[in-house]
Amino acid sequence: MADASLPGSSSGSTFESECLRISQLVQLQRASYFQDMNPSYESRIHNLNLLKSLIVDNQSLIHDALLADFSVTPFLASQLFNMLGPISRIKYTKSNLKSWMKPRSAQVDRLMLGFASAKIHSQPLGVIGIMGAWNFPFQLTLSPLIDALAAGNKAILKPSESAPHSAKVLHQLITQTFPPETVSVVVGNTLDTSKAFAAQKWDHLLYTGNAIVAREILKAAALNLVPVTLELGGKNPVIMTEDKIDLNTIRSILATKVINSGQFCLTADTIFVPKHCVDAFVQLAKQAYSQVLPPELNGRDQAGIINDFHFGRILNLFQEARDASVDVIDLSESREKCDPLRRTMPIHLVVDPDSDLLASTSEIFGPGLVVRGYSQVADAVDYINARDRPLALYVYTSDKKVRDYVLNHTMSGGATVNGIYLHVAVVDAPFGGVGASGMGCYHGKEGFQTMSHQRPVFYQFPWNAADTMNPPYKPMVSKMIAWLLQ
Repeated sequence: MADASLPGSSSGSTFESECLRISQLVQLQRASYFQDMNPSYESRIHNLNLLKSLIVDNQSLIHDALLADFSVTPFLASQLFNMLGPISRIKYTKSNLKSWMKPRSAQVDRLMLGFASAKIHSQPLGVIGIMGAWNFPFQLTLSPLIDALAAGNKAILKPSESAPHSAKVLHQLITQTFPPETVSVVVGNTLDTSKAFAAQKWDHLLYTGNAIVAREILKAAALNLVPVTLELGGKNPVIMTEDKIDLNTIRSILATKVINSGQFCLTADTIFVPKHCVDAFVQLAKQAYSQVLPPELNGRDQAGIINDFHFGRILNLFQEARDASVDVIDLSESREKCDPLRRTMPIHLVVDPDSDLLASTSEIFGPGLVVRGYSQVADAVDYINARDRPLALYVYTSDKKVRDYVLNHTMSGGATVNGIYLHVAVVDAPFGGVGASGMGCYHGKEGFQTMSHQRPVFYQFPWNAADTMNPPYKPMVSKMIAWLLQ
């Protein structure tokens, strides 16, 4: 995920004042946590209902904030990708929370421990820090909050300063909805605020962003031994076999690339197609693009790039490839212009860029796709495995053997077969990366467990064989151990 807001120099005095400001909120919430370390099912449902109402009752306000941050964005996209996701997860969490909260039995060795019993209790961790991302500022800040509240925690949110209007609205809505000892929002437009936030003694810290910033987050968290969940990104690959090089499939892929103008951690980044199909893929992509974004709609369904820095970053990536004599293809065939005022641009294909170019080494995180030809599927798999593990992997094929080969010989945070990003829509599945694309996961039951401590509790029986093995050791202990080791 392209976001660079943490590394760099900062003012010592401002950093210290931000540390103090955030620390006071942490102390307030921790005091509240100790007053009720195991909130009831009813209180957790109440908080989830409050969060649901916050979203449902303020759809226009949320969209207006997104519009102000992204310059252009369709209302339906705001609903789909910043509101519907959290609402679906709230509904699913509410329907399963009672069973998640119930202590579960653990198997006891009857020979050693007799009729003792053991249970695993899910305990709230305490105060959770959540650092949201700018690309879906409501979705990616509120979704972790669902898991935190369901698990009975307090939470402090730090929205990204790259989406300042959304951050302001989040602060306003959370402040109106929750008491500060339950949920608070820290808003700050300086580097010091992010650094001070990461430096707190959280009971768990969740960060969504990129690997560069994540390294700094981990350094800060390590000083306080804070457990961290990282949701990052990467160059998500798509492997296509020849039978899927058709207009409908390519149109479907491009349609997902239009979502938020490719500013989406699960979007396709690099597409692998058979070498002899590269030209056909490009021609079909031009045709499909005109269907995904018909000229007569005048860019109605597009979103703007978040700011001038990222707009320039993407243009520079394309220009660097052109300067290296790489084919960079405007799928609109010049019908659309790169508009610096609206910060919009058409999707571009970068065909077989050299390995040292930005298109090959960095996540595009915008309206661009790398297209690479392969001789054998194994060649594409080898290319993927030689690089950082991606957040998502996609395979388009009708051949089950190819599908299984790709899935069994690669690793990624998640995967979808014959589709893009749809695995994240499964409310009962965890969401997270692996390696450079993240660590840990959230969403659903796994999210509840991430935000909980799984505490084993042993209930002693009046007698068990383990008592006979305590010092002073008797001769029978040696015989019993010899028998148990057989």
